[in-house]
Parts: sequence; C-alpha cells; structure tokens
Amino acid sequence: MRALLGFFLLFAAAAGALPVAAQRAAANRAPIVRLVARDYSFETPLWLPSGIVRIRLVNRGSEPHYAALYRLASGRTATDFFKWRDTRTPPPVWLAYASGPAPVAPGDSTDITLRIVPGHYMIVCGYPGRDNVQHLDKGMFRIVDTEPVRPGTRSSGGYPTVARKITISESGFSLDRPVPAGWREIGIENRGTTVEQALIVRLPAGVEVADEQRWFNEGFSSPRRGVPWGGALLVVPGQRYVVTRYFEPGRYVVLSRLAGKWRSLLFVVGR
Repeated sequence: MRALLGFFLLFAAAAGALPVAAQRAAANRAPIVRLVARDYSFETPLWLPSGIVRIRLVNRGSEPHYAALYRLASGRTATDFFKWRDTRTPPPVWLAYASGPAPVAPGDSTDITLRIVPGHYMIVCGYPGRDNVQHLDKGMFRIVDTEPVRPGTRSSGGYPTVARKITISESGFSLDRPVPAGWREIGIENRGTTVEQALIVRLPAGVEVADEQRWFNEGFSSPRRGVPWGGALLVVPGQRYVVTRYFEPGRYVVLSRLAGKWRSLLFVVGR
C-alpha cells in the first residue's frame, strides 16, 4: 500500500509537466487489475473495479494458467458453482461467463482490456495439470466482488487505441495488419452471431495448427507442443476486447472451438 501511494504521489507531481493531451490520455486509461497465478491459487485485489478494466495475468507457477471470470447472482457461492459443474448441464440463470485472459506459460504475463459488469465474481483456472487434473479441482479459484460505486466517482477509462484488430465473423477470423515483434495491442471484435474464443498460441518450429487441435480433441492427454500466449477466453458478439502483450518473432495461431467446430487464424510475427 505504501509503494502504491508513493506511485500515485509521483504520478500527480509529474502530471503537471505533461501536455494537456497527454494528461487527458493518462486519465482515460482503464484501471489495471493484477492477478497473480501460482500452483494452485490466485492472488487478487480485495475488490474488482467495474466498467472498462485492464486485467493483467502474471503466471508465477510451473504450469500454464488462465483466469476465467464467472459472475454469480447475489447469494450464490463457490459451493453452488461446484454443484452445478458436477451436473454437466448448461449454465443456470444465476451464472454468467464473463471472459478473461487466456492461458499463458510459466513466467509469462498477458493483459486483456474488457468490460466488467458490477457483481459477484468467481475467478477460475481449469487448465489441465501434468497429472491431467484440472487446476480448479486443486483449489484454484477466488471469489471477488466489484467495488461499490460511490456518488461522484469518475467512471472507468476507455479502451486502448489499437493499430491492429482481429475480427471474427460468420466466415472466420481475419487480421487487418501484420504484427511486428515487440509489445503490441491487438483489438478483438466479434461481428458474428455466436460466442467464440480467441486463444493465442505460439507455434515453435515443427509444430502445426493440427497439433494444437489434436491436443484439445484428445482431452489434453499428451504433452502440449504449442506455447499458450494469452488472448480472450470468451468473445461475445458486439463486445470489444484488447489484448496487450509481447510478441516474439515466429508463427502464431488464434483458436476457437466454442461454436462446435474449430476456427483458426494463422499469422507470422516478423522481426
């Protein structure tokens, strides 16, 4: 808390020296929420902001992790979630899947900017472990509420400005511009009618898209050859998402199979 206070004091002192346009841009940035994933738990803030929020997933574990956000109706608990999960039935009316940062490898991190509706959330990682047991079954979840909105509080910031965008439509995925290596912000927009995913995976030499699809199709029973690189766990039609992260040179694929069939986009990151 002391370090955080020091940061804000430093920021306030420096802000006066910034041009007005830069001050406005800084004020319009979405708040950053840092989620630290370990084996097998989450470190989270006490509260989540609502509105447009930038979620940063930092993986300090020894296995890949993700952070799926589920919104629970008032009065519902993790016990209710697990009881529903055991039934293997469609989600009940009191449970809404709200997306979140897709898996990243150990030692890596990724950001996703998205809109969070005020409410009661359960943050979950269900990635399959080396023993093929989902991390959720090892206790990897956390319950967090959004911060109460106080009268006169400024609304959250906006989405980052992006130079590249992945568009999802009925005909598939498309990327409007090449992605050079380095830190990049890539927008994701679903113009179709079905909910999709945008799971970004780096493909090392000798690994093909079919290898990743086979790993999913065979129930994660073999070692994964692709490297999870973040993305969006859920892309709802009409909603916006922005993924911010470092891209190394190489081949990547964006995957989705929520609509009952595989959809993919292969792209190359140049130097």
